[in-house]
Amino acid sequence: MPLSALLSAVQAGRTRAFEIAVGRGRAAGIRDQVLLEAALEFDRYAGALERHVIAGYRAAELELSRGGRDERTALLRRLLLGSPTGGVDARELARFRLHPAGRYHCLLTDVSDPARARALEQHWSSCGGLFGVVEGRLAGLTARLPAPAGSLTARPPAPADGHTGLTARLPTPADGRRTGLTARPSTPADGRRTGLTARPSTPADGHTGLTPRPLAPGDGRHAGLSARPSTPADGHTGLAGGEAPVLVVVAPAAPPAEAGTGYALCVPALAAAARFGRTGVHAVADLAGETALTLQPRLAALLGDTLLAALRPADEFHRELASTALAYLDHGQRLDRTAVTLHVHPNTVRYRLRRLQEITGLPPADAEQHLTVLETLRYWWALRTWLDTHPPA
Repeated sequence: MPLSALLSAVQAGRTRAFEIAVGRGRAAGIRDQVLLEAALEFDRYAGALERHVIAGYRAAELELSRGGRDERTALLRRLLLGSPTGGVDARELARFRLHPAGRYHCLLTDVSDPARARALEQHWSSCGGLFGVVEGRLAGLTARLPAPAGSLTARPPAPADGHTGLTARLPTPADGRRTGLTARPSTPADGRRTGLTARPSTPADGHTGLTPRPLAPGDGRHAGLSARPSTPADGHTGLAGGEAPVLVVVAPAAPPAEAGTGYALCVPALAAAARFGRTGVHAVADLAGETALTLQPRLAALLGDTLLAALRPADEFHRELASTALAYLDHGQRLDRTAVTLHVHPNTVRYRLRRLQEITGLPPADAEQHLTVLETLRYWWALRTWLDTHPPA
């Protein structure tokens, strides 16, 4: 029964009880002043009763919600981590709108904060998905991939008055196109400034160009099963200034019985993506290289110590040489692209690469003869490991 219907019944009973009391009082010859005083006293008791009814309804609603969430999380953990008592039958899956023959993507996020996890879970629950915390992070299963969004963020639900504390707005340059994000303070109804509130700004044509979508949790990480990405009824998409961007990795679609395999792929892929500073939504296949390299830390250390042994971590110039070489490899061994990225002249890039070759013996930059794929991998891995292992002082 909805709360509105319950309160309507309470109000009807309250009105009828008042009518009966007044009728019997007048029949007994009680003066109107006494009846009025009694009515006011009765109204206070009736108001207290109504508040107790509302509180009891909310408590029961919360208890039922907790029970349902616990059951969803338990099923999700059995699917992703395996069940010591055997598989999950079709009736259990159907209870949460999953089909044994359906194909679902396992997704895993880096969200471990309970408040942020609940916010994302609420966003996706409207899609009919199965979400929960698995091994401390939000995880889940979904029939469709969430839309890629490098700026995807998670934030707790907005308070009842609608103020969220921090919101993002797209600035509008002279040509009218949205090019970035800015934050501005919000003003509540009483006119006082309370902080920063985020909301997309709308140009004349009504388009904002901003369509981020939030994700859900699993394995202590938040995860879940969902047929489609969700947009909450209030229009909030989860983009909030001041919150760390959410990282999500997604495995290929598979039947629920094979969800554990997808989860096993997501765990190292998430760690690799986090190590390389990724945010937003990424397929496990797109992170294959980073994942493979991250799983070989000893070999990575060996490469750095062997190929770059002549570099001194405390020497800022040596760090600049290594960073330039890494950018050069990241940009297809193109001097012009590397120079644009580093905001220097191509000759400066050429000079730094030549000095690095003189110090370490690495192959020189040659516009006519590029490094092979395996050579590029070897030197890129060595440079990246050396820079990560020896951060700036």
